[in-house]
Amino acid sequence: MTVSVAKNKTELKKRMQRFFSVDSPRKEAVEMLSPLLDKGDVLAFGGVVRDIALYGVKSFSSDLDLIFVGSRDHFLNELQKKGIKNKFGGYRLKVGGWDIDIWHIQDTWAFKHRKATYKNELSLLETTIMSWDSVLYSLSKKRVYCHKGYFDDLSKGYLDLVLFDNPNKFGAMIRIMRCFVLKEATVFSPKIIEFLNQNLCNHSIDEILDSEKKSYHDTYLNRDICLYIANVISENEGSFLPAYLQRYNTTMDMFS
Repeated sequence: MTVSVAKNKTELKKRMQRFFSVDSPRKEAVEMLSPLLDKGDVLAFGGVVRDIALYGVKSFSSDLDLIFVGSRDHFLNELQKKGIKNKFGGYRLKVGGWDIDIWHIQDTWAFKHRKATYKNELSLLETTIMSWDSVLYSLSKKRVYCHKGYFDDLSKGYLDLVLFDNPNKFGAMIRIMRCFVLKEATVFSPKIIEFLNQNLCNHSIDEILDSEKKSYHDTYLNRDICLYIANVISENEGSFLPAYLQRYNTTMDMFS
């Protein structure tokens, strides 16, 4: 997949507007969100915004993660009759061939378990595992929200850790390793290295490869890649300096 990183918020905003246009193949999904947008805001969050920032609109075909900002009662009235509960307290819907997971903002995992403090919708930027997922697009305001330096980090391949605590550290470790293979994440921050150091020693390569196979449609990690990442991480000997990792190959979306 060819990387075509958005240069700034304006460029990413244009991509997101095309993605959520009623004239797009996602028309049914966009129309389904209308009752929520009438009484609040819907935020595209994490993977969908990140991958459209990296690759553009046409390359994205994965699940949509959305957040509703507004009355919880209104949210429940709309979603209870349309979707089924997912494992993290949101609802999953299938609309027009798209799988959509949507949460009320205050019921997202980090806020619910007090791993981050909810002040407003921008507080979501502090709840992701990886820095590349720390980006929002408001469907009602048609605005992109992210930290300063977000687009520079994408273009340079610099990946940082945002929230150390998460409900599945083993799964988070595998996502980070897949980012190296699939997302051109070639520079790991000290916090990423620390996180990997703490978790790699708790799992064998066979466990990592087996978990990836069970969790994803397509698998891209192998024994050589796992050993290479583990060796580069261990060579820092606790100093947690950025690690420059040789990129092995290019492939499809990490969540395809």
